[in-house]
Amino acid sequence: MKILIINSILYSVENNTVHEVNSIKDTMIVSLANEFVAKEHQITLVAAEEYKPISEEGCSFNIIYLPSNLKRIFNPSLLPLHLNLFSYLRKHKEEYDLVITSEVFSFNSLFASIVMPQKTIIWQELGKYNKMMKEIPARIWYNVIARCFMNKPLIVARSPVAKRFIQSFNLRVYEDIISHGSNLTLPKSGVSKKKQFIVVARLVPGKNIISMISVYKKYITTFSKKDYKLYIAGDGPMRNEIEEYVFANGLDGQVVLLGNVIHDKLTDYFASSLCMFCNSSKDLNMIAIEESISLGTPIITNTVPYSAEWIKNNTLGIAKDNWDEHDIHEIVENSKLYINNCMEYSPKLSRAYIVDRFINILKSPSPAH
Repeated sequence: MKILIINSILYSVENNTVHEVNSIKDTMIVSLANEFVAKEHQITLVAAEEYKPISEEGCSFNIIYLPSNLKRIFNPSLLPLHLNLFSYLRKHKEEYDLVITSEVFSFNSLFASIVMPQKTIIWQELGKYNKMMKEIPARIWYNVIARCFMNKPLIVARSPVAKRFIQSFNLRVYEDIISHGSNLTLPKSGVSKKKQFIVVARLVPGKNIISMISVYKKYITTFSKKDYKLYIAGDGPMRNEIEEYVFANGLDGQVVLLGNVIHDKLTDYFASSLCMFCNSSKDLNMIAIEESISLGTPIITNTVPYSAEWIKNNTLGIAKDNWDEHDIHEIVENSKLYINNCMEYSPKLSRAYIVDRFINILKSPSPAH
């Protein structure tokens, strides 16, 4: 099967500014494309040229980097506009069996909906209006443009929150959820847990790293667990401030800042940890949460991430605002239950499983609501 994946934004950025990176091989969409190729599908990925890596990488599929137009109005990190995409779709529409685009609120999805409506699946991540310009453009888009020009493609939500949101606009919404998935898999040797926890996050204010260190300190003090460590994978402008906080609170050697960790090494930290902490104030979809669960490691998170709902429903951890040391204690004391639940759920998060679900939509589409 020949598949076109249109995903302009390859990775998240800070302050709406795209910075060049050396590699994109660990990004979610590239990992997904590789899984399609592994199942013998021909893939072409369309992305914004701003996200082209510094180094040329060998790739198992074709990547087309399109220039962004009117960038002062349509920021490539928020709402990229590629005028060349429309002509590309018209020229090659007979070549592709399936088009997968990201988000209803997207020029890419609009162009695909107009040119190739019956072949297009829109993979919806957002579960509320985009806040850009006080939500006015997004409200017009969903209530007017989407209803008029995007009512034929099938829309697949990535979370229950996104599904409820997009269903309110009377579009064709697939009845099941297909999440991001994870390209991390359980080690063949199984899970061997250590007395440690993990945080995977950029060291920026919105991640609330210090608040999680504070709760960790209360846990090891209240429950006499000073032999438990907290590893923090990630880097960012708050690193010095966090290091000073760790030192001032006598947590040297117990709270370990790892910096940026490659995916292969991150697998070991995830699989060895009793729990992953999250207390982000803005991240709606955190791939790290799915990666953690796929490696048998439960989650403690606030309710900001969209995944909080299915974490709670499937007992994959604790999802509540203002979680504290008693919630950590609950996970540790009942670790066998939570870890087993994560391991049972893990196959549903594999990228191979995600690919199969997209292909099955074409073979036997279930009713859309």
